[in-house]
Amino acid sequence: MVYDIFISYRRSDGRDIARIICGEFEKRGYSVFFDYDALQDGDYGKKIRAAIESAPILVAILSNDYMSRCDNPADWVRRELETAIELKRQIIPISPDGKFNDFPALENIIGQKQVSLVDMGQLLGRCIDDIVENRVLPYISLSVTWLNLIEKNYKEAREAAKKAMKYCPDKSDTYYFAALVNLSGRSDFSHDLLERASELILKAWSIEKKLEYCYLAYCIAFLYDKRCYKQPYGLMKLAEYVQRYEEQPTLMKTLRYIIGI
Repeated sequence: MVYDIFISYRRSDGRDIARIICGEFEKRGYSVFFDYDALQDGDYGKKIRAAIESAPILVAILSNDYMSRCDNPADWVRRELETAIELKRQIIPISPDGKFNDFPALENIIGQKQVSLVDMGQLLGRCIDDIVENRVLPYISLSVTWLNLIEKNYKEAREAAKKAMKYCPDKSDTYYFAALVNLSGRSDFSHDLLERASELILKAWSIEKKLEYCYLAYCIAFLYDKRCYKQPYGLMKLAEYVQRYEEQPTLMKTLRYIIGI
């Protein structure tokens, strides 16, 4: 099963709060992994890791005991956080009623992350809405864009990319995926189309330097050459970076598959 959100919590004092917050996300249409049952030996690799791999977001419920056993490498909460970090998932720490008091231990494992304070009373719904708008939707939109591009669901990918542009206009990946969406599902690559894709990938690169941006620039440059169009200078220079990096055939193959070249 594919999940949007993974709920991480400490059973000793966080289970009831986690259940309530899980329900709030589900009411808003999100698929949430919340492990109700006690884990057995071997379950982590089969169940928990698979759920974290599926979900782009991990919500950490910061009850007072949440970090109490994280000095033990075998602790479930610690393993969940370390897996989320390894897989580069978006971690959203939630402090119910602002009572969490072990921030140094939390930062030692996950680094500095903005903690969302949640009123567990009458303002709960408003607090969850704020988290969804500012912290969940941007990452869900990007994840949905990528999944739909892989499956060649171009209409759905374009809708998700529009949401990403609305909710996270300051993220480099927003422009990277917009460039991909701009090129995908096309029967012809006009000069205007390639020019727009070039602008988007160069915008992504100006915000953050990532390897995949160079490879997409390389694909766009290939399309310029194939149609004998003159490349923008910035795109040409970005495409040249590919030659300086270790070859990434899987990445190039995936991009070519999505674009259809």
